[in-house]
Amino acid sequence: MQYLPIFAALTGQPCLVVGGGAVAERKVALLLAAGARVTVNAPIVSHGLQAAAAAGHLEVALRPFDPDLVPAQLLVIAATNDRMVNHAVAAAARGARRAPPLQRGRRPGGLHLYKSVDRRPVAAADRRLKRRPGARAGASCEATP
Repeated sequence: MQYLPIFAALTGQPCLVVGGGAVAERKVALLLAAGARVTVNAPIVSHGLQAAAAAGHLEVALRPFDPDLVPAQLLVIAATNDRMVNHAVAAAARGARRAPPLQRGRRPGGLHLYKSVDRRPVAAADRRLKRRPGARAGASCEATP
C-alpha cells in the first residue's frame, strides 16, 4: 500500500488552502464542513471564496503564495493550476514538518488511524471496519453499525 489511509480531526484547527479557483472552493468547503479554521492564500479568489470571507467563514491572504503562512497551519493544501506554485507549497509544507501526532480512536485534534482494506487499486479506511474472525491483517473487513 503506497498511502496510509488516515482521518484528520480538524475542528478548530488552522488549515491553509493555496489557490483561489474552483478547486480551492471545493477543498475549502470540505475543510469548513470539518470545522477547520481556513485561510486561503491567492492573488485572486473566486466570488464564492470572497463571499465566504465576507461572511466570516474564512480568512483570505490576497497575495502570491506566502511560505510564511505555512508553519502556523496543521494542514496545507495546494489547489492551484500552477505546477511551480504547487511544488513550492509542497516544499514549504515539508520544511515546516507540522504533522500532528498519530492517534487511535476518537480524540480531539490530530490524525487518526483506523482499520483499512487494501484491494489495489482501491483502499478504504473506516473506524467501523472490523476484521472477520480468522482473517489475516489487511484481509477482508466488514463494516459494523
